[in-house]
Amino acid sequence: MNDELPEPVEQGRLTGWAALGGRPKPTAEDVAKQKEMGARIAAARRKRGLTGTQLGEVIGLRKDQISKLESGRRGVDITELVILAEALGVTMGYVLGEPERPAMAISTRLASGALPAATARARQRARLLIGYDDLLTQIGVLTPARPSKHGARVLEQVERVFADAPKTRAKSQAQGIAVAELVRRELDLGGAPIYNMASLIEKHFAVDVSISPLGTDADGLCVHAGSVALIIASSDHSDGHLRFTLAHELAHHLFNDPCEIIEEDEQAMSADAVLEWRANAFAGHLLVPARSVHDVLEWLDESPKEASDRCVVTMMEEIGVPLEALLHELDLLGVMSFEDGQRLLHEHTIEELLQRHGDVAPTGAATRVSQMHRAPERLIRHAVAAARQERTGLTIVAGLLDREDDDSLWNDIMGPEYDYTTPVPL
Repeated sequence: MNDELPEPVEQGRLTGWAALGGRPKPTAEDVAKQKEMGARIAAARRKRGLTGTQLGEVIGLRKDQISKLESGRRGVDITELVILAEALGVTMGYVLGEPERPAMAISTRLASGALPAATARARQRARLLIGYDDLLTQIGVLTPARPSKHGARVLEQVERVFADAPKTRAKSQAQGIAVAELVRRELDLGGAPIYNMASLIEKHFAVDVSISPLGTDADGLCVHAGSVALIIASSDHSDGHLRFTLAHELAHHLFNDPCEIIEEDEQAMSADAVLEWRANAFAGHLLVPARSVHDVLEWLDESPKEASDRCVVTMMEEIGVPLEALLHELDLLGVMSFEDGQRLLHEHTIEELLQRHGDVAPTGAATRVSQMHRAPERLIRHAVAAARQERTGLTIVAGLLDREDDDSLWNDIMGPEYDYTTPVPL
């Protein structure tokens, strides 16, 4: 029996999901799969209108290496897979010849040029995370996310009571407020501020949350279709703005709003539309509990019917929400009229208010821009475990953490005290 390979093939590269770690010597079956992979890559490149040189420049390979790749004499390294799929506008499953799965169909839609360019970076991040989710699922290290029993009760009640979309602004806001109160009640949140919205969303509602510096053109992105439930938010906005965005996107998911991909910028979130009114009402009411407002009023010994500028600044600091959202809730609570809120907005900048009342707002929590990077806890936890078990390399971990795959990352990940849940400030 002739065990020699028909032609030289570069070793240690991917030929399918099962070969994530590479092999010391490819088999004839590997060679055949590699040729098929090369043909798919060549077809996708031509369809994309790229030359071999152009594709090579994107993924860091020479023209002759692209030629080897497309002829099947070279495989795709795991470090190249995500970038290659992105450059070709296809899924990683397509490159590797795996059957298209529903989750990856959403990834393909996210690559469509028909979606707003302002959220291109958010879409790219979403595609990366969906691809990593699929990779970890296929090698058997990732289990589906599930809501907590409390979160499941919220989802069940929202589906049963609010199946029909509202038709008026008043109805939209009433629904948003009702579900915000339902969430606080079912999750036993009391009247305390919610500082870690990302963890709350992941823990109770089985939605992966990623926070990264994605620019200020876009606020967030909600993807919910089939097994995919993902929220992306930009940390180039203030922390208060970021917290409001996460709550707003959670509302879209809880109400199962019809679009599978919901892209948000400041204009979209303030749009004159029933679903946006409802999401904003939910976010504001969830993040600005009446008890926290009255606690601040009592502490500053102010009337519950006439909050001062100083009181508003204190609430921004203590509750951690943007000024506009806070003023809206204060109007609903009868603490500050709409007219007084508008006066405050138009007569003073936030910087002036913080400077004037800095003693009650020492951290500027609502206006601070942290530019943090936070990976979905479920994905990073399983990716780290897979790397420690040597079932994958560190490429997935590096991509999730937005770090270089180098010795420093290796030392951190393999260290016994590594905490993968802590957001990384940039």
